[in-house]
Amino acid sequence: MIGKWLWRASLVDVLLVCWVAAGAELRLPAVISDNMVLQCGRAAPLWGWAAPGEEVTVALAGRMATGQAGNDGRWRVLLPALEAQEQGLEMVVRGSGGGVLRVKNVVVGEVWLCCGPSNLFWPVRRCDRAKQEIAAATYPRIRFFMVGRRMADEPQADCEGRWVECSPASVPDMSGVGYFFARQLHEDLKTPVGLMQSFWGGSRIEAWTSREALQANPALQPILDYWSRQLATFDPVRVQADHEKALAAWQSADG
Repeated sequence: MIGKWLWRASLVDVLLVCWVAAGAELRLPAVISDNMVLQCGRAAPLWGWAAPGEEVTVALAGRMATGQAGNDGRWRVLLPALEAQEQGLEMVVRGSGGGVLRVKNVVVGEVWLCCGPSNLFWPVRRCDRAKQEIAAATYPRIRFFMVGRRMADEPQADCEGRWVECSPASVPDMSGVGYFFARQLHEDLKTPVGLMQSFWGGSRIEAWTSREALQANPALQPILDYWSRQLATFDPVRVQADHEKALAAWQSADG
């Protein structure tokens, strides 16, 4: 009986160890992935997750940076600056626990954030001369990252999305403003261009501005005061109840 109990306890211990190890897997955010563009001429912040206390080393084109995961499993390093590089590189991320990640076809150039409301999202396929523009859009050194839409009241460490090379297949649904800007920049500077696109119809400028930037300008204090009042009186239970009531009324009216 005791032997059977000890065997079961040992099995539980093994399962727990396996579960913890799986949960602490070396991982990168979506934006640090194949086909990405790193900003040239300045140290590049890179981050991810690993087991608490695990040492993580990132290597790319002869540059190397090492960091350690905190108690929450998050790590962050600054990779020394690189010059613009059109040739696809491989970034290697190694954890002291034995995990290895490889990010392929990395280029170094200009990285820009293209964000705003729906007019900025106007896609290439709806622009003038769309057919001709799409057919000519073979620019493998221009890369797009489309950020998935998700609301949050504080900065997020990860998001949904992936990097894609600019091509007739990928460009139709990309921002027209963003694409023509990236193409002009690429042609003028002769360097790779990465465009991170994030759009939300009807969004206001403060949604795209950090709290620190808003706090630094006294003229913008009314915006912070307004949202502080909104948060203080927000009742999620009441809002959900109002939504369900309005939905039921709409469904009844629809017949």
